[in-house]
Amino acid sequence: MSECVLLTISVINSSFTGIDPATDLRGCGFLGLMTTLYLVTDSRTHGLALDIYKLSQHETQNFPFAIMSINITRIALQTLREEKLNK
Repeated sequence: MSECVLLTISVINSSFTGIDPATDLRGCGFLGLMTTLYLVTDSRTHGLALDIYKLSQHETQNFPFAIMSINITRIALQTLREEKLNK
């Protein structure tokens, strides 16, 4: 496994703070986990994941890669729930 995948799995494992993964992972549950794993393991998105990971390690950017992915999933899910994509 690549360093990116291992780091992502480690951060995701530490993100489970409750006993119900459906309501955990920053409010998007298991979907947040699956989209992050898809991003780093699918051959079509792996290159993008590596680019984002490198950016996350940059001296001035410096953001947590896995949490960013989960937050984007949460934003997309919230937008869908609010039916803002239908307008």
